[in-house]
Amino acid sequence: KKSTLSQKIIRQYIGDGLVSLDGEEWQRHRVALNGGFGRKHIEALGDQVVDEVRSFLSSRRDSERLDWKASARELALRIIAKLLFSTQFGPGELRILEELVGRSLRVGTLEARSEMAAFLLRCFGGKARLMRDLNRLKQTWMDRVNVRRNSYDSGKDLLDFLLSSEPTGGKFREEEILAELVTFFFAGHDTTSTTMAWLGYELGKRTELQERIRAEVRGEFGNETITFSSLCNLPMLRATI
Repeated sequence: KKSTLSQKIIRQYIGDGLVSLDGEEWQRHRVALNGGFGRKHIEALGDQVVDEVRSFLSSRRDSERLDWKASARELALRIIAKLLFSTQFGPGELRILEELVGRSLRVGTLEARSEMAAFLLRCFGGKARLMRDLNRLKQTWMDRVNVRRNSYDSGKDLLDFLLSSEPTGGKFREEEILAELVTFFFAGHDTTSTTMAWLGYELGKRTELQERIRAEVRGEFGNETITFSSLCNLPMLRATI
């Protein structure tokens, strides 16, 4: 059973999605979404992730110095855009999303601490601005849902999967699809970018480990193209992550 307070806080930002639901409605969403995490589907999406990482790295010069924390946030956003919509967010949308993620985490954390913190957020406008920007984002994504509704491919990305799913009680409503898209965006971005940022930090302190992983990758692939399914052949890299 989920906390009533946490459900209330999450639902106002995300809507009725997997994280905020409970009971039979949670079960309905969970069973339907399980299919999106089967091995075949994950491998197909995984190759899109590999392609996006390759594209990101090829756009940087070898001599360019990277702010790895910022790069990890940007790369995570690019990967999520590909997995959700099979497209890219434009520079303006990327900036808005980065700001939205940061503010939502700060506001949500404060609001969960106490009723007084929630009251102060309402009084001083921090929450109002966040909700305004979040609703603008939801409207943009709802437009994407409506455009795709009559021309989806069940295996292309998460939006297509949600549109083609037929859970108990009929297809997902537009609001349910939107809630799951927003859920996966927020859940996927922070976890992915934080993991990559810490990985880069730790590897930066351990040059000998960098060399061992580099040798492992080169020994396995040489000049061949890396695929998602072949990553299981890299035990050193997997253990490090």
